[in-house]
Amino acid sequence: MKTQSEVVSVKFLQPIQLEEELKLTVTLSDSLKIKQIWVQGINMYMGKTAVILENVSHISSSFTYDGLLFIGACSEPDMKWQLIIQTENTEKVTQSWFFNFETHRN
Repeated sequence: MKTQSEVVSVKFLQPIQLEEELKLTVTLSDSLKIKQIWVQGINMYMGKTAVILENVSHISSSFTYDGLLFIGACSEPDMKWQLIIQTENTEKVTQSWFFNFETHRN
């Protein structure tokens, strides 16, 4: 059961570019922990792209993870992507969080 205090947010730290290292932060309520995190294409199958989580910090009642991601280019000039974060709460309940974004190739 999800409580009001379960919150997940994602922030890209620069404009999203293909074939460039992307840095992002993921912030979670401290009642949650990340089980899995990846990116996949919505309008074209590109497989699962891992998000590498590095440093984690605990501030107030949340954890913030620094992450790295690399998105490859494909034949589709306008791609729709989905960042998926699977979390687990203190009662061991798993939940998925979805964050959509787009890339445009000239």
